[in-house]
Amino acid sequence: MKTTPVRVANVSGSIFDRVESMKSLVDEAEIDAITGDWPSEINLARLAQEKKADSTKGYELIFIECLRLAIKEVAERKIKVISNAGGLNPQSLASLIKQMIREEGYELSVAYVEGDDIMHQLSDLQEKGYAFNNLDNGKPFSTLGCQPIAANAYLGGWGIVEALNRGADIVITGRVTDAAPVIAVAAWWHRWQQDDFDALAGSLVAGHLIECSNYVTGGNFPGFKQAGKLTSVGYPIAEISRDGTSVITKGEHSDGLVNKETVITQLVYELQGRYYVNPDVTAVLTDIQIESQGDNRVEVCGIKGIAPPNTAKIGISTIGGYAAEMHWYMTGLDIKEKVALFRDQAMKYLDQSRFRQLRFDTYGSVADNPTNQNEATVHLRVFAQANDKETLSPENFLYVLLNNTMQTYPGATCNYDFRLTHPGSLLNTGQLCWISMNYATG
Repeated sequence: MKTTPVRVANVSGSIFDRVESMKSLVDEAEIDAITGDWPSEINLARLAQEKKADSTKGYELIFIECLRLAIKEVAERKIKVISNAGGLNPQSLASLIKQMIREEGYELSVAYVEGDDIMHQLSDLQEKGYAFNNLDNGKPFSTLGCQPIAANAYLGGWGIVEALNRGADIVITGRVTDAAPVIAVAAWWHRWQQDDFDALAGSLVAGHLIECSNYVTGGNFPGFKQAGKLTSVGYPIAEISRDGTSVITKGEHSDGLVNKETVITQLVYELQGRYYVNPDVTAVLTDIQIESQGDNRVEVCGIKGIAPPNTAKIGISTIGGYAAEMHWYMTGLDIKEKVALFRDQAMKYLDQSRFRQLRFDTYGSVADNPTNQNEATVHLRVFAQANDKETLSPENFLYVLLNNTMQTYPGATCNYDFRLTHPGSLLNTGQLCWISMNYATG
């Protein structure tokens, strides 16, 4: 059991992080482990399509290039690397990483963790009575009328801990919770047990704080004007002590800022109350303390932990049918009434029963005293989804909306670029959707 804090860095909050992120971090800071959160929910839907077309695919290929740029430092300094870039095929990505490491002339142990994929169990679980109720609206999955293309449980960190215990240098996972890699590194380093809830809860919050990469170091920060230079924002580091207390910091010479405000901003991101639930532990945030420890150093402590829930979060990716949209503009007074008029007229002629979704959303507002037409214009987006192309054909969608032009609100003007009004124009195979479910594990 080590007595020193473990320094865990995170170099990715999505596939849209900078490809040189890992290299820049190892160049500017001493760290013990690197984590990264590459796939998001929409990524998994895309990866499911890739894997369906080629069973050897289904992972985030960009991770290999990210690791390649830093492999010399990772190997020579014995930095552990844990990533969920395996997506729907962690075994294949692990094999490619082994190949890349050999090509670069290094010897590192690569492990992968699986078990999140429950696609082959989905039908049996439904037959046994698991409804997979949507976390947002409570509706069971069966009411969607969509065929799943992927189903994954959000796993915790103990599979990663086992891989590290067996000597793995690099661990590739599928769908795990965003904070799980950080929890796993801290649990492995400090030799925590599964019922060390206070310490685990502290690492869960530390993982949550750094999981979105630059968000806690000045990126996406409402106070960005006070954050200094943001050309190349540094990646976050969590120094996690044996009791779960952590200090959030970054590379000394990198751009950006770590202070109480950046940490609090990231802390409340995606939280739904005083309890932060994870498969490994539930963090109780009632008495959390966040205090500055000097320039770009913020201590986080006071977190208590209780047992994790006996449920698991499941993500089910489906083909969401086809999508089409049309855009209209309204100028001047009585915008709400103009939208209502247009919507009522459209709904009279659209067969609502055939649409999975039909929305009329406005964007923007009229300035108090507009000096030109742009300042006085509001944008109306009509968005529709359906299971079949025919429902969104020009005859059933575009022309129906256009046919109201002469009887609708004054100054009615549409966007005459009709490419998005054709079904499937957003994605050739239809729009992908993501549903997060809960089911009891017994």
